[in-house]
Amino acid sequence: MYGRKRMVHYLYSKTPKHLLDPDNPNANNGLDGVLLLNNLITADFYDIASELLKLFPKLGIMADHHGDYALHKLAHKPSACASGSKFPYWKQWIYNYLCGLISPPTHAGKKYIFLLVDDCTRYIWAYLLTSKDQAFETFK
Repeated sequence: MYGRKRMVHYLYSKTPKHLLDPDNPNANNGLDGVLLLNNLITADFYDIASELLKLFPKLGIMADHHGDYALHKLAHKPSACASGSKFPYWKQWIYNYLCGLISPPTHAGKKYIFLLVDDCTRYIWAYLLTSKDQAFETFK
């Protein structure tokens, strides 16, 4: 995927989208979709990642087979969140899910993702919480 942006665009355009759908029981329960999303973010292919999130927003709060979340991947890429008030869809999606419900919960019983965003650097920290009332303690 790395260094092959045109090829990735082409292959994504030819991929049957129903195979990436987290609500399609015949689509590996969305694991292929979330793995693709996480790899797109890792490779800085935010345009394709944004398209995928528009189609299947649930992928952003699902863990892949490594236990990684798209929000966690973005949290480790401060360059992904440039400052400015006009955010593309995927950046706005992050802000809309500030304390988003994870369904189903993680194996450890975590049900919420709590994001902290540094307004100056746009660095993002993501925390998994069991309940929303843990957000204040996490913030301290």
